[in-house]
Amino acid sequence: MVFSMLAATSPLLEKSIVSSSNSTFAEFVKRYQTNDWVRHGHEHFKSTDGQCPYCQQALPDDFEEQISSIFDDQYQSDLNAVKNFKTQYQHGLSTMIGILDSNALTSYSKLDLTEYKDKLELLKSLANDNLIKINDKIKEPSSTVTLTDTDSIIDEINGLITSSNQQIKNNNEIVAGKTAKKKECTIKIWELIYATLKPQVDAYHENMATFDAEINSFNEELTGIVAQGNKVKAKLAELNKQSINTTDAVDSMNALLRDSGFQGFSIRPKEGVTNVYEVVRHNGQVAENLSEGERNFISFLYFYQLVHGSQKDDGTREDKIVVIDDPVSSMDSGALFIVSALVRGMVDICRNNGSLNRQNSISQDNYIKQIFILTHNTYFHNEVTSNMTRYWDSVSFFLISKVDNNSHVKLYYREETDLQGKSKAYNVDPVQNGYHALWAELRDLSKLQNVSSVSVTHVIHQILDHYFIQMCCYDGNSIRDKILVENKHKFQIVDADGNDAVDERYYLIQSMLSYLAATKNTIVDGHFIDEAMDAQTCLRAFKEIFEIMEQDQHYAMMMGNE
Repeated sequence: MVFSMLAATSPLLEKSIVSSSNSTFAEFVKRYQTNDWVRHGHEHFKSTDGQCPYCQQALPDDFEEQISSIFDDQYQSDLNAVKNFKTQYQHGLSTMIGILDSNALTSYSKLDLTEYKDKLELLKSLANDNLIKINDKIKEPSSTVTLTDTDSIIDEINGLITSSNQQIKNNNEIVAGKTAKKKECTIKIWELIYATLKPQVDAYHENMATFDAEINSFNEELTGIVAQGNKVKAKLAELNKQSINTTDAVDSMNALLRDSGFQGFSIRPKEGVTNVYEVVRHNGQVAENLSEGERNFISFLYFYQLVHGSQKDDGTREDKIVVIDDPVSSMDSGALFIVSALVRGMVDICRNNGSLNRQNSISQDNYIKQIFILTHNTYFHNEVTSNMTRYWDSVSFFLISKVDNNSHVKLYYREETDLQGKSKAYNVDPVQNGYHALWAELRDLSKLQNVSSVSVTHVIHQILDHYFIQMCCYDGNSIRDKILVENKHKFQIVDADGNDAVDERYYLIQSMLSYLAATKNTIVDGHFIDEAMDAQTCLRAFKEIFEIMEQDQHYAMMMGNE
């Protein structure tokens, strides 16, 4: 709301209000300009009781008429006009200040009312000064006063109000046009983002253009390499024609598939393409969705045929060095067994190069000059390397370990001391199960001079338990009956007096077998061999148990006496 100006002033404020009477007393008051003093004194001391309040002399009888003559009608009219002016001025000021104060109390978050409030305080100060001046005029009507101009400050306040109203109007228009303004705001934000990010976007496009050019260059280079590779493949296929007989290889692989239990598909040469095979179902359709194990097994069979190759004109095959790395991934036990058998066959061919006696070999060929077998699978390892430690002249075991991201290849061996005290290093298999470890411990104990019989019999008990009870499925009582009852005659001797007696070995074996008759895998109190019985005697009794049970070949193999 814009305010009109307050009444700036009144002509009476700048006019000296005095009486117009011509009486002697009135002329006296005018001459000495004591109108205000007389009026003021008369108002305060109306009850004089006929005496002057100042000099205490008797007042004339017409004193009130003379006083009234000083303040005639014109004087009273002017004075009343000043009083009315004050009332109007004060009312207008109070109304305007009240509205201006209420404006200042209104909360507009986007409006800065600091200047407005400062101007309002200045207006209040000026208006209060003017009221004081008007009051002074009323007290002394003969005096003249000039009011301070408030029009300029009101103009400034009206200007601030107009500016605030315009801001409010603009905001209201924005709210009223929210949808349109929202679109406009979105456009401006994107324009700002574009202007801010334009250098980075331009740099990105330049880099992409550079990369695209490099990619095109690499693609051209790759195309040349692929073409060159295709030429090499074609040449390799031509050479493969000379190394493998397709029909023989297909027949051999199909036979191995049947023997391995893979009967849902077979292999046939691909029509129109030399030296390429395809896997087909019984209905002649190409097999799809083969499992990983099936694919790996077929790949190994193909590799196996490549290793063997075809014979040359003189009946021999090309010499080869074969490397096999974990060929049994995702295969079941049947396929693993077949692969292990085929690998052992290749190992035997390789071993013919170093063996002096080929009578027990499955093949008399020796075209595989070296074979390296790498694996993480302990079952495959055991199938391939079973009893290979005895072929010291042609087989070596290595352990590959990775430390600090570097692989280390180590020849795996163990140093042992024979009965003559000589130290010798043996290449041994790094993978052993618990049963083999027991036999290894027993072999070590058998070579010691002063070993406790309790240590020896403890290992013997575990071997007997694992082999006869768990592997051969005997029970402790049946073994005792077979050895101590059915073969008791083998322990009959004649003592020094000529009487029939039982050899001490009988009681020693009886003590050993008492472990098996008791609860398995427990140490039974009262059945330990006495320390008076030496370890070598225990070992001989242990060997005799295998001989009586007709398992002496197993004993010889595990003790390394073949």
